[in-house]
Parts: sequence; structure tokens; C-alpha cells
Amino acid sequence: TNRFTYEIPATQPLRNANRGALALSPDGRRLAYNTTAGVYLREMGELEARLISGTDKARLLLTPVFSPDGQSLAYGEGQNGRLALVKMAITGGAPVVLANDVSDVYGASWATDNTIFYGDDEGIRRVSGNGGTPELVIAKGDYGRLASPQLLPDGETLLFSATRARGNWAEDDGQVVLAHLGTGQRKV
Repeated sequence: TNRFTYEIPATQPLRNANRGALALSPDGRRLAYNTTAGVYLREMGELEARLISGTDKARLLLTPVFSPDGQSLAYGEGQNGRLALVKMAITGGAPVVLANDVSDVYGASWATDNTIFYGDDEGIRRVSGNGGTPELVIAKGDYGRLASPQLLPDGETLLFSATRARGNWAEDDGQVVLAHLGTGQRKV
């Protein structure tokens, strides 16, 4: 087990912190954080974080999440008045659109099978890490919002948060839910 302390510089204020502004790579070697200037990447062997070139151009950037190999990030990005789910190499460059016209991104995870799960206004969707048409896998039903999906190691069960709040991020009535993707069975 490793422990470290990293104080984010005052010149790099977090952006959209209520949406998951921090991401840790699966191997624990990299920390990414979303700031008003773009996404910074801190390699654990380095003293300073560096701005990922290309993320500084995004007017809106939500919920960065690492790919299973830790070489790319996916995130929601505002483009031409709309939101898209995009991915970008940690070395920087132009974002690659994975899904257009995304209603929102309320947390995301990138599974080892190259599937990205994310919460939106309708529930939880999945899309290939190569792009495609997102599929609604869990409808929000009576809930106001489903967020922060995580595929468990069995590859069939999704863990996520659910709240009945329909306005702001009032998580005081939130629940943690398990849902089996094959059967649809849920457990709070």
C-alpha cells in the first residue's frame, strides 16, 4: 500500500468538483484532475503535474476517467453548444468523439472490456471505448438521478448511486445500488 499527499496548487482550482474532478489510473501510477485550465496529469514519480495539451481548449469538461491501460482519459466535453463523450491520450492531442449529443455525464467508469459506463439524464448508459451509439442499460425509473457507475469484477454487476432529488446534487436521500446487467435485478 502506498500513501501520498498532493496539494493541488491554488493556481489550479478544480472544475466541476461535484462531478468527480479526480481520477486515479488503474495501476495507481497517475492522478488526473480537472481544473479551470484543463486536465492536469501527475505521474507518481514526478514532483509536478503537467497540463494535458488539448484539454485546455474545452469550455466544459466533466468527469475524467482513465482507460484500463491508463493511457487515455474519457470525459464529457462541451462542443458547439452540445455535450459529447470523448477520449484523449494522456500525452494530449485532439479529443476523439465516442458519443455525440450526450445529455450529461454524472460519473463514469471504463471497464476492462473497453466499455464505458456513465450516468446521464435517463439513467446509466454504456458505449464502446472505440465509440458508437450509447445503450441505456439501467433506466432511472422513480429516481431523479443515477450516477457514478462502476462495473464490478464479475462483469455482470453494476454499482452506482441513486437519488430521488431532481434538482441540485442533494445526496442526503441517496442510495447505493447493485444491479445485475443480465437480469435487471437490483439490490439497495
